[in-house]
Amino acid sequence: MSNNQSTPQVVRLDRRAIRSQMALNDVTVQQIADQLGMTRQAVYNAMNGSNTTLDTVSKMAAALGVDPLSILTAEPTP
Repeated sequence: MSNNQSTPQVVRLDRRAIRSQMALNDVTVQQIADQLGMTRQAVYNAMNGSNTTLDTVSKMAAALGVDPLSILTAEPTP
């Protein structure tokens, strides 16, 4: 029996939506990284399609002042 509770869910961020919100709010990647307690490179990696936890999505959305669903991409179904 697998223990799915210990594995965080993984999602993809919509880089265009994030960039758009960053421009509207005059926020830099470094400022977001500082708010999230992450490195600038970790934020870039998340924005460029690296696996991202829901916690990171939620924190990034809060830093941008948007709904978390607005910065996610639609995953294709297999």
